[in-house]
Amino acid sequence: MLFPLVCPVCQNLLSPHNEGFVCAAHGLYARSTHGFIRFLGDEEDYFSGHWSKNQMEALPPSKLTVGKRFLEPMLQRISHGHVLDIGTGDGVHLSYLEHAAPQLECIGLDISESALATCARRVKTATLLQADAQRIPLPHASVDAAFSYGVLAYVPDPWQGLAEMVRVTKPNGLVGLWLYPKSTTLMGRLFTAVRFLVPRLSRFWQARVADVIVPFLRVLPTASGMHLGNADWAACREVVLVNIAPPHLMFPTREEVIAQLHLLGCTVIAEEKNAPITLWAIKETTPCA
Repeated sequence: MLFPLVCPVCQNLLSPHNEGFVCAAHGLYARSTHGFIRFLGDEEDYFSGHWSKNQMEALPPSKLTVGKRFLEPMLQRISHGHVLDIGTGDGVHLSYLEHAAPQLECIGLDISESALATCARRVKTATLLQADAQRIPLPHASVDAAFSYGVLAYVPDPWQGLAEMVRVTKPNGLVGLWLYPKSTTLMGRLFTAVRFLVPRLSRFWQARVADVIVPFLRVLPTASGMHLGNADWAACREVVLVNIAPPHLMFPTREEVIAQLHLLGCTVIAEEKNAPITLWAIKETTPCA
């Protein structure tokens, strides 16, 4: 791994070590048996359990199709350099980029060890980091693009996660976001009620609620496009669970997201209008006052 890494606590550059990377003040950040660098301890979180129980041997084609559409504005503007996937999960976006843009140096970040283990098996060329999106272990202005598909909404402090994405992006680099907005429709209110209930259930009962919803996935407004007509039951259940079970999930307005980007010195340059909040912004040289 040639890409420089920093300590997420003190931001000092790390030194290579035969077991990983070392901070003079905070010690060793070890390389896992799967090859990714661990910046987090062994504490459990929702997504560690989620990915350990919902891993799939192959990526559903519909996920790759959605990923391709999301990444198109970036690939139209960036032909080389480093790109960072925040919340890389089991590697949908990195898998697509490995084949569609092999000239890019890809970095994937996630908090889930089990997701990164799956991603490491699928994507052989990416640098993978088990780290918190609120404290990205990369230097200032070090990547040409940073993007997060949906994942920022699950971060305890999403705006801090966005600030970190912008911090590590170079001036004139790109920041890409996909977020689901708050809905005031009847379906939106029903979803809010389900979201209130399900995170309070055990994982067993969360899965059972998801199983009830799976047959209706075709008519629900999910971005993945997955349903029982194009994916198996386990894959559909995973899509449902990731929307109803996590303890943290924010639903911002488009205006709130654009305002935050503006405050961080970013200008929106591409937007998919007929979709959930789907934005690509360029980082200006200095943030707005």
